[in-house]
Amino acid sequence: MLAKMLAPFLVATVVALALLCLGFGLRWALLKANPFFTLRQIEVRTEGRALTKEGIIEILEDMGYRKQETNLFDIDVLAIRSRLERAAAAESARVYRVLPDRLVVDLAQRQPVARLRGRISRFIDGEGHVLLPWEANGFSLLPDIVGVREANSFRPGQRVSDELLLGALDFLRLNEEYGDALLCRAHTIQLDYHPPRKLKLYVHRAGTFRENAQVLVPLSKTREALNRLAVIVRDRTSLGLPTSFVDVTYEENVPVRE
Repeated sequence: MLAKMLAPFLVATVVALALLCLGFGLRWALLKANPFFTLRQIEVRTEGRALTKEGIIEILEDMGYRKQETNLFDIDVLAIRSRLERAAAAESARVYRVLPDRLVVDLAQRQPVARLRGRISRFIDGEGHVLLPWEANGFSLLPDIVGVREANSFRPGQRVSDELLLGALDFLRLNEEYGDALLCRAHTIQLDYHPPRKLKLYVHRAGTFRENAQVLVPLSKTREALNRLAVIVRDRTSLGLPTSFVDVTYEENVPVRE
């Protein structure tokens, strides 16, 4: 009696397994064993300098994926994305297949905005992610940030939490926004942790500023301080007055020296 009750279930199970095996067999025959889906094109989209198109293709080849050899459906796109995103310079990666023969790698890379000077020099992007020197090839004219606490312990890919260092990055962003209104082209930014915390900028000659002129900028209310600086730069540049020092941590009676 029990055998008769189980018989339909066993038959259904066998049929399901047979169909599953057939499905895998068809998938193998139609996709993975089909030369029509051989990888013939690798399209790399990226604007960064750390991971070049050639470097990304080398990574793919190191993972065993080669043009004219690999079947498109044998490519593990998630593994490729994970491998690329382990690089500190990689912000995000998209990897996908385009039938019948193309693999697309779309990689967004972090762009360094400054060099962290220490026993080991590193670079940093505008969001505070630490990059290795080789990941900043072609960025030799970036400003130096010095006096960073525990800079030698920073790890590649780490996002820093040092408030004063993040303040320096915020200044660089604002300085870019202000443009010629400030003419404050810093080659060195020194972090001063003593209260009140501030940035000591050493700038290139431009407008009113002498070479290596020093500009002091507060950590808090930075935009307001830069507004004060913009007025001073405008007035002194128009009058042809040179400036070697200005301290816009003061809200009134800003100290200025020629």
